Amino acid sequence: MDFPPYYLGELGKLPRPVLLIHGIESDFKVWGVQAKSESRDSADFKNGLVKSYDLGSLPDLLAASYGLNTDPEKINENGIYFYQAPSRKIDGKRQEDSLSWNADNSQSKYLYDKIKYVLDNYSEKWKENEMYKIDLVAHSQGGLIIREMLRGLRADGSYQQGLENAANHINRVITVNTPHFGSSLAIDNANEIVEKYPGVTLIIEDLDSPKDHLLVEADLNTSFWEK
Repeated sequence: MDFPPYYLGELGKLPRPVLLIHGIESDFKVWGVQAKSESRDSADFKNGLVKSYDLGSLPDLLAASYGLNTDPEKINENGIYFYQAPSRKIDGKRQEDSLSWNADNSQSKYLYDKIKYVLDNYSEKWKENEMYKIDLVAHSQGGLIIREMLRGLRADGSYQQGLENAANHINRVITVNTPHFGSSLAIDNANEIVEKYPGVTLIIEDLDSPKDHLLVEADLNTSFWEK
């Protein structure tokens, strides 16, 4: 079998790349990293490039566990990648782009492109080999961006299917404090939230829709909530 190079134990890199996705009105530094550039308008910041990990942060623990390369010149090539939500200044105030797949400036489409970018860095052969996978770890709204990305891909017939679709290379999704089933805060401020984040209504429709058209299937274990 044609195993990817990471599975052959490439020194200083993760066996499988992981993409960390931050929550609402935050940035990739929330994962405990030092940004290569502090300017939000720089290419380095938009691409989530880092120069170091904070002691005890998730990236630091991953690096220690897997012996990852943390040299400044190699740290962005060791298999840990960071999503930075696209944003723009409107009337002097910076605002994140919409979650909605159908928006002109879409976070969910941007996430899909980021996954493709990671896989391209992983190997040029990812479209030909199902062994090339990626893990996604999301905080809060980051999990909703993943949901909207998958919903949009299912509804959008212009995207490639099978192995050429980057979403079909997702190995595992881990979400932390993502309001998959809504929240009292969202209910109390529903009109304002829907106006600012129209993708939320599409996610609600997705929850109520038949599940036989899913791009990716997953079992949800909620037993620990019942303890």
